[in-house]
Amino acid sequence: MVGRYKRNRNANQNIAMHTFYREYYSAIHEVVVKDTHMSRGTVSVQFPNGGSSNQEVSFPIMGSSFPVESGQPKPGQASWGVYFPQVGDRILLAFDVRGKPYTLGYSNFVFREFDRWDRITEDIGGIGWGQTSGKQLKPGDWSFKSARNSSLYIGQKLSLTSSAISITLDGNPTAPALRIRSNYIQTNYGTNSQIRDGSAMRFMAPGDLEEQPVYDVSTGFAGQEHTNYLRRSSIAIPNGILAVRTSIGDVIDDKTNKLPSAPSLFTPSLSTSLTGLGTRVLRQVFDDATGEVPMWGEVVDNLGNYGMEATTAIGLGWTTPAAKWTILNKDTEITSSATYKLTVGAKSDTLVGAAYSLTAGATMDFKSGGKLTLTAPAIGLASSSISLGASPCNLTCTGALTFTAPSLKLGGPAAVSSLIMADVFGPSYTAAMNALGAIMNGFATSLAGTPLAPLAAGFGTIGVAATTAAGAFEGSKTQVTKAI
Repeated sequence: MVGRYKRNRNANQNIAMHTFYREYYSAIHEVVVKDTHMSRGTVSVQFPNGGSSNQEVSFPIMGSSFPVESGQPKPGQASWGVYFPQVGDRILLAFDVRGKPYTLGYSNFVFREFDRWDRITEDIGGIGWGQTSGKQLKPGDWSFKSARNSSLYIGQKLSLTSSAISITLDGNPTAPALRIRSNYIQTNYGTNSQIRDGSAMRFMAPGDLEEQPVYDVSTGFAGQEHTNYLRRSSIAIPNGILAVRTSIGDVIDDKTNKLPSAPSLFTPSLSTSLTGLGTRVLRQVFDDATGEVPMWGEVVDNLGNYGMEATTAIGLGWTTPAAKWTILNKDTEITSSATYKLTVGAKSDTLVGAAYSLTAGATMDFKSGGKLTLTAPAIGLASSSISLGASPCNLTCTGALTFTAPSLKLGGPAAVSSLIMADVFGPSYTAAMNALGAIMNGFATSLAGTPLAPLAAGFGTIGVAATTAAGAFEGSKTQVTKAI
């Protein structure tokens, strides 16, 4: 039957119903969202069959709570689960007998579309819906996705994804794993400490609201880093005082240019040893009031050069009582401004392939509790005074032994009283001295009876006497001195 337009006085004021549409009461209807009102939590809907249009109703939610205790609201305990509808969504709308609307939920009219479009976009990894997107949806699973490409999947795995960033908890009993994939990961821990992983990002200028990528000028790509800043809390410095910094990868200079930098900016005292243009490993310890002055630093540059500095340290020690040390390098230079001491408990061997030099600015002592042996094809000792004294003291050479000095002293306080030489040199020296004695005797004889006779009296005492050792000889120091 056809009726007249007449308002239902008991109906909701937002719903103008013709008596012809009384069949809408006590029924559930599928309506289409035409507009959204986020601040009010409502949507404007239209009946697909041409009924009342653009009626504003509350959109359905999964649940919400805003506790009030003793008349006082407790916003910190508020909770909710809300999906904010989009234009075109279909909502299930019902009215009671008085015409008051209720939104019951959402229509499932597009379920098959999800499957279809997941397959259509398989070449780009799907739309995040089902198996094409890596999800095996089964009864009891949950899957959520926003219009801005963030999703939560709770099924065989728990996966939280936003664009190209994902966190996956895989509870596979045989190989459980936590996987995190992101171009840049920032972890804030403690009160002011921070870890940065992945592409290097920094605030490039004061007042920047967002960090910008830090590019390596040599490659043109964003620098890659793992950096840990451990900071101590401070009232004077709200961001904390830097205590320890560890950086691996493209090490960024945070103080000056905000770029991957050479080691000289971190450890200036090592600039002559660390010649690379980039830094790959940096570890620093700070203990000043500002966290700006490192007291210890360790660096590896992009060429593999290594350096360590400790500007305020008064001790450095290694203790490896059962270890064997093997050090292989080209050049070794050790500089000690005060004392240098090397103690060996058993045997010490020093093998040098070419030249070996020991230089001391003051006294240099070599002490051996047993035998000290110097073996070389040629040994040269040059000094204004050289003293060799021990019991016994042996110098053994397979070649020449050369002493060059203004003064040469062998033995104790007295001069040489006996000089013994071996077979090779002994006979020649003996013959030469005896020949000299014969000449001097003849000279003394020719002076006999002259006024110079008393002076020449001692010339005839020059000579040497052979010892019992074959070819050896002994010379009288007193006789030679007197003759001279």
